[in-house]
Amino acid sequence: MLAWNFYIFNGNPNKDTTWSDYPIISLSKSDFFITFNHVKDNTPWQQGFRYSAIWQFDKKRGFNGDSIKYNYWNNIKHQGKSIWSVCAVMQSGLLQSDEMQFLSVRPSDLNNDTVFLHNISNSYQSGAASFSTKVLKTNLSYGLSPNAIQADKQQLATNDARFYTQ
Repeated sequence: MLAWNFYIFNGNPNKDTTWSDYPIISLSKSDFFITFNHVKDNTPWQQGFRYSAIWQFDKKRGFNGDSIKYNYWNNIKHQGKSIWSVCAVMQSGLLQSDEMQFLSVRPSDLNNDTVFLHNISNSYQSGAASFSTKVLKTNLSYGLSPNAIQADKQQLATNDARFYTQ
């Protein structure tokens, strides 16, 4: 029987007035990733969003039950504005690469043509991982989805635009 290793990490690593919301997990050949949106304490996400972050954990150390080593990427901005909901682009089939990609959009703009492609270049263990963001322009505009009208005429907030990857 295989042993399980459990780890706890601080959802507020910057020791500011935020908490971690909307976790997304993903894997590369050597690493385990979790992305979060950091939201100001006691504030709805629509007004309280502060920044997104990516935790890059060394999988081998976790499997071995060793203390976890990681990179924490959290200054994810474009033109001085924090980018929301960094979504992993999962590798298909066997995990063969230590490079990892993520996608983001501008979630609350009514009309937009920008997509952000984020890249982590290497594994934590390599000591050479770097983070970069490339701005891409789409041929078609996208925007904030409207609220959905319910049968009782109340509105359901559909919240924002974001990538969904499988």
